Amino acid sequence: MKNENNFLKGFTLIELMVVIVIIIVLSTFVTANVMVYLAKGKNAAIKGNMANLATYGGTYLTNYEEHEDYSNFCDDSKTQEFLDVIDEINGDGTGQCYSNEDNWCAKFDLITTITADKEKPVFCVDSMGVKKEGKKGTLSCSPTSGYRCP
Repeated sequence: MKNENNFLKGFTLIELMVVIVIIIVLSTFVTANVMVYLAKGKNAAIKGNMANLATYGGTYLTNYEEHEDYSNFCDDSKTQEFLDVIDEINGDGTGQCYSNEDNWCAKFDLITTITADKEKPVFCVDSMGVKKEGKKGTLSCSPTSGYRCP
């Protein structure tokens, strides 16, 4: 024979399910916010390294007498170190660097949750000291742009 007090000692299945659902909903919000902050942190690191690349580009001709022009800037070992670090942060291999005798420019995609390719943000730096963020479809760094961030 069962004692009636045994039924009062625990939680019902409905109460346990409600608590589990509440925990799942709260963890979804926390996870989404954490992902946004991680992306912002990675973007800050990408922009910082791109700014360092621009600083290095500004000293490329003046501090290194073996460099007569920018034609080998993107192939330079120090430039490649910057690009490799940025690519490691970004993780998708979308970095571009172009150079000719007079100018150079470099561009990387930023981290985002947006899936539309033309809406993705990019960050561009060039030999004129321009550091610019824009959308992928509108900001180019290529020979057709004159090796500059428009």
